[in-house]
Amino acid sequence: VHGWYAIVDDVTERNRNRRELEAALALQATERLRLESILAGTNAGTWEWNMQTREARFNERWAEMLGHDYDELRPTHVRAWADHVHPDDLALARERLRRHIKGELPFYECEVRMRHAQGHWIWVLDRGRLQTRTADGEPEWMYGTAQDISASKAIEQSLREATRAAE
Repeated sequence: VHGWYAIVDDVTERNRNRRELEAALALQATERLRLESILAGTNAGTWEWNMQTREARFNERWAEMLGHDYDELRPTHVRAWADHVHPDDLALARERLRRHIKGELPFYECEVRMRHAQGHWIWVLDRGRLQTRTADGEPEWMYGTAQDISASKAIEQSLREATRAAE
């Protein structure tokens, strides 16, 4: 006896899932491009800090702001940041970080002077936020931006000097 055997597999759901996944990936790529464009528009450097391993990652703009080649700074220890911060500003920056991590501040923000590779100091507005904690509640990943505000600080200083001279 000869017969036919047929196996029917309804792929409707599989195709629907594939289309949903493709749409989600396209949306994710669009969102990534949008965020990269926004970040480029701010002219800010970015940083990522794994507080458990102490590893820090900086983007090209962050390195450029401080006069470094990007390859010099990836990946590195958070000490690279601390080594660049002016000694007179480090305590304030650490205190604000501590307060943010404890939940006393909604985000970290601090104006600090940072040493440029050519030896001079630039003013940087450093902002960040703790994003994740470990299962036992310890701080894990923190992300942020750094923006060169030296021009604004120079204007502030000029205004202060002009005000003093006028008095």
